[in-house]
Amino acid sequence: MVEAQLELRTVRCPRCAGELVIRIAAEERGRSVFLTLDTACASCGVSPWTEPDERTVVFTPGAPIAQAPG
Repeated sequence: MVEAQLELRTVRCPRCAGELVIRIAAEERGRSVFLTLDTACASCGVSPWTEPDERTVVFTPGAPIAQAPG
């Protein structure tokens, strides 16, 4: 699994006003690549929202959109 972070300079954490980042984790499963995205505060180290904001996107080369897993 690989993880990357993108900085969001204009959006601040509602708890501590720290910088937010978008975390992206990628995992290969067979022919598919699963990308999991969420936000976290660089200062707090956790998601600043009361509800989880994690989203998963699945890319499968050659598969029609209607048949993609997930």
